[in-house]
Amino acid sequence: MRCLGFIVIYLLAFEDVWGISDRTGSQSRSVQALNQQLSHAEQFLFQYPDSAISSMQQLMPEFILQPNDSLAARAYFVIATSYYLKDYYRLAVNNYERALQTSYSNENPSFRIRVINNLGVSHDLLLNHDEALRYYIETLTHEREFGSPAGVAEVYNNIGLVYISIGNNEAALEALNKAEALIADEPEAFINGLILQNKGIVYHAMELYEEAMQFIEQAIDFYAEHGFYHNKLQSVLNLAINLIDRKVHFDKARSLLLSGIEEAIERDIPLLHGYMKLELAHIALLRERPTEALSYLDIAASIFDSMEDPFLSFPLDVFRYQIEAYALLGNAAGVREAMQNYEDLSWERDIAQRAKAVEELKTELSYNEKLAEIQQKTSELETQRIRTLLAGSIAVLLLFTTLFLVVTYRQREKKLQQIYKLNQLARAQFSMVERLTSEDEEEARAVPEHVANGKSEQTHSAQTKQSEIEEVSPNSSQNGHNHTAEAKKKPENAERWVFNKVQKVIADEKLHLEKDLSLSQLASLTGVSTRAISASINYYSGYSFNHFVNDYRVRTAIMLLEDESQNYLSIDAIYERCGFSSKTTFYSAFDRYTGMTPYQYRKVSQS
Repeated sequence: MRCLGFIVIYLLAFEDVWGISDRTGSQSRSVQALNQQLSHAEQFLFQYPDSAISSMQQLMPEFILQPNDSLAARAYFVIATSYYLKDYYRLAVNNYERALQTSYSNENPSFRIRVINNLGVSHDLLLNHDEALRYYIETLTHEREFGSPAGVAEVYNNIGLVYISIGNNEAALEALNKAEALIADEPEAFINGLILQNKGIVYHAMELYEEAMQFIEQAIDFYAEHGFYHNKLQSVLNLAINLIDRKVHFDKARSLLLSGIEEAIERDIPLLHGYMKLELAHIALLRERPTEALSYLDIAASIFDSMEDPFLSFPLDVFRYQIEAYALLGNAAGVREAMQNYEDLSWERDIAQRAKAVEELKTELSYNEKLAEIQQKTSELETQRIRTLLAGSIAVLLLFTTLFLVVTYRQREKKLQQIYKLNQLARAQFSMVERLTSEDEEEARAVPEHVANGKSEQTHSAQTKQSEIEEVSPNSSQNGHNHTAEAKKKPENAERWVFNKVQKVIADEKLHLEKDLSLSQLASLTGVSTRAISASINYYSGYSFNHFVNDYRVRTAIMLLEDESQNYLSIDAIYERCGFSSKTTFYSAFDRYTGMTPYQYRKVSQS
């Protein structure tokens, strides 16, 4: 059956030649891998947009060649959203439009709604208001059919913002009223606060200040009730500005700003903190208190300077108000300095914006080059697929080669299974030997008298038991310690109790897991000389000290390789965990112990 499986896989790989498949069989794993990478990019694009763009561009040829274009559509969406997050709105628009042109977008309403809505937002930020309205209206069509009332209300809210931007207050108010009617049954929805806030902006622009205040206050109450603190503070600032612009209720505006500053500090919202300080300075200037205004302006300036991009976030109003304050004080030098700062910041901001525009243009050119490369690579891959039509004769040859390799593989697998069974039998025999020698453990806990006088009956007893062990398992050296080595002449320092004590200390303390385990370390832990330890290990195990310790390490590695729950460990991780100092030593010791590589052993033991 396994041979038949290999043949089927082979034929699927050459379905273009044989004409018996639609390519789905041979590509199922590939599609799964591509989908996994795409899902990963979708997850991290908000934190690492550059990485998301790079990974999607590299995989795009493979996405394009898939039987359907769902992966390509999603990849274009990831690239577009990544550019949007980088404020490269033209590139975002280009890639959203590519996603929109896919058949996947036509067949998947929820995906199409997201793309069209994001196109509206991107065009809005580019001040392409007509295009923004066109996409928002198209989004409305789909949202009404497939979306929720809250989704439709959000689109109307976005349309209202576009109309606010172009000064069409009546149309903005109409759109916001429609949004409000749609969510009448959803009083908890976040969009309620946005609609109230935006209505306040519209009424303020229409110079209907009382109505504006009413809606802004309602927005503040909504945000406070539902814990949307940033939006609440923005509405507080809007309300204060409403009062200041009308030059009424300065005390109320000041009170709003001071309480807002306390909350901004508590919630760690420095940008709104800075703007509230700026409006306090504005009030002080309107009351002709220039010294107080300068104090507020100094604090505001320090806050804006701490922003991530001060060139773009620093309000020019700081310097305008400074000029006005110094003028009221009659401080000509202060006026000149503030004017110079105003001109410098204007120039620096202009340079920064130009640099950003140049960077976006360079990115766009680079991206267009990438697109050309993608198209070329896609063409090459398509050509490669066509060439497989001419590979019929080669396919036949490869088929027989594959059959030969399969047979060879099966024979090799059977051999490995046999070796594994022999190893298991040897380990069982060695376990029996260890149980028979367990009677010596009690004797190993106390130093025998012959250490002092050079003679002991215990030595004779241990040797007698060892002879019994050898009779039970004469071939136990196959996979463990070489007990037949006791037939050799016993060295003067070799003692059974020393060997048993060394085994117990290594096993109990798991010393073999330490890469730098040495004879001197064992001597320190057992209280026995290094010479006696070395002689005892050589005599009773038949191994050198290093080979003896490596056997313990191999046995630990075998347990990890047999345990399916440890499959996440690589072979390198296993040999390091087991105390081997090098991969070469590990492979050599493992082969000596089992007759196969660690990878082969893991595969055979878990099959």
